Amino acid sequence: MIIVACIFSFFISLVSLLGLWMGLSRGTIARRACIFLVGTAILGVLLCLGIGEWEAEWLLLVAMLAGMNALIAGGLKLRGLRIAHTSEVRDEAAVELQFSLFQLMTVTTIIAVFLATGRALGNGMTTDLLFAFACALTFAFVATCLLWSVLSTYAVHTRIASGCFVVTFAACVAYYVMEVAAIDPGEIWFTIVILFGSILAGALMLVRMRGYRLVRYRAIASETS
Repeated sequence: MIIVACIFSFFISLVSLLGLWMGLSRGTIARRACIFLVGTAILGVLLCLGIGEWEAEWLLLVAMLAGMNALIAGGLKLRGLRIAHTSEVRDEAAVELQFSLFQLMTVTTIIAVFLATGRALGNGMTTDLLFAFACALTFAFVATCLLWSVLSTYAVHTRIASGCFVVTFAACVAYYVMEVAAIDPGEIWFTIVILFGSILAGALMLVRMRGYRLVRYRAIASETS
């Protein structure tokens, strides 16, 4: 079961990275969309092969998660956020706060409302659809917050604390919603969320080690196309 959880978490983290790349990268929309669609399809197939189950709910989960991450990342880009190399960022941007704690709590509240809405609509949704929706929303929320936690220029202790809080909060809320909706994810659910967060944070840390940060557009000295 642990091996399956590791395989599942690995491919789901790749799906999240693909969605974030789709929303935040600088390439043309046509090129990004093509890579995004093909990549999502391939990862969906690989996920089913990896866990040994060809179920519609897994493919639905991959599609929902990729789409949610792409939309969220695209929204961040429209808000003026970019992933830029430190050589492109002005010195004063090093202490700039990308998101305030109030904004993070606002996002948390919005996600909780969405989950509550999903629970309220549970009677009108199939079990597979509700399960895929709850999982995708949870993973998308964790991925977005980890993007900030790892790549922002905020103090390291604050980033670590916020990342741990987000993973724990998201896992508990999603578990509660699925339990109320008569979907038993099992205790392995918490293991999957922790593995997902760890793998994604590790991948984003590699990006950070290459010198890339999440900054506002006005903090970038020059942006190449």
